Amino acid sequence: FLLRQIVKQGFYGEALAMNPETQARVFSDSKMERRKQAEFVGACANLLRKAGRGNWSQNRMEEELEKLELPEEQQKVFGHIWKSESQKIHKVIVSRTVWNNGLGEMSWRIDVKANSKDIPDINEPTAIVRLKLED
Repeated sequence: FLLRQIVKQGFYGEALAMNPETQARVFSDSKMERRKQAEFVGACANLLRKAGRGNWSQNRMEEELEKLELPEEQQKVFGHIWKSESQKIHKVIVSRTVWNNGLGEMSWRIDVKANSKDIPDINEPTAIVRLKLED
């Protein structure tokens, strides 16, 4: 639940996803003090951002989680969230870093003019490239 709320707030713009009430509910059984809770939430968000920027694979995420020495259950939850959200998170991060128009579509073809009524054997190639830019 916690990671889903972090993803919603950090990447999908749902500002109220990780509000103090939600955080209190998530950590209701925890003995962790509020400052440590906020640090933990921040660390999770930073890890997701880093993974999204690097477009990490599932294996890479698992390797990084092992380095953090999280309990196995938390690693499984993180891995599950990453598996379902990784492409969307990466796409959001990339879209936030592009300020100019981008290439949306491209098509090309080569035409060869074989002959005309005046010249029997021209064989003149012409390349036609069509680019469509998107905001």
